[in-house]
Amino acid sequence: MKRLLVQQHRQTGRKAYSVLKSDPERAHADTLGFLENDPEGTDVVLFDMPGTLNTHGVFRTLSMLDYLFVPILADRMVVESSIMYSKILQEQLIGKKGCNLKGIFHFWASVDKRVRTDLYDRYDHVLEKLGLSSMKTRIPARSKFSKEISLNGGPIYRSTLFASDNRFVRDARLDALASEICAVTKLDPPCLEK
Repeated sequence: MKRLLVQQHRQTGRKAYSVLKSDPERAHADTLGFLENDPEGTDVVLFDMPGTLNTHGVFRTLSMLDYLFVPILADRMVVESSIMYSKILQEQLIGKKGCNLKGIFHFWASVDKRVRTDLYDRYDHVLEKLGLSSMKTRIPARSKFSKEISLNGGPIYRSTLFASDNRFVRDARLDALASEICAVTKLDPPCLEK
């Protein structure tokens, strides 16, 4: 794995980004501590948060984020739960004193090609009526999302430190999602290989 990281660095000229292990209660303090001692300077910090507000520290940590991106599935229970989650955050955090959260954006994940697209459009309409945002990019269901890195080589689909295979990125629409996130957050688009 180290050899693969060195090879990736030589090819791209970029080091692997730092990954911090934390929990929702300590995430903000851990991030501030890291940033104070970061010699390279970090432009963006991403948090992978639990999908429930019942976990201690989640609400406080979410209030310190600038943007929240919520993956949703075309399942009634998941959509209803996501809507409740987002409405609570929208009412309690956005625009409130001492809160950084500027927006909550939903995106469809694991989109099944066999499901009618009007179902997603109807759910998007419900989100819009409730004052919630949904992104245009829809991530299709892919079995490769669950594949780990093979020590025997081959394409990389799922990794924290290694870039995913370019064809997989395009097929899974991860490039489109990244570009849309950059547009929302007003960040420079990532360098995506053609």
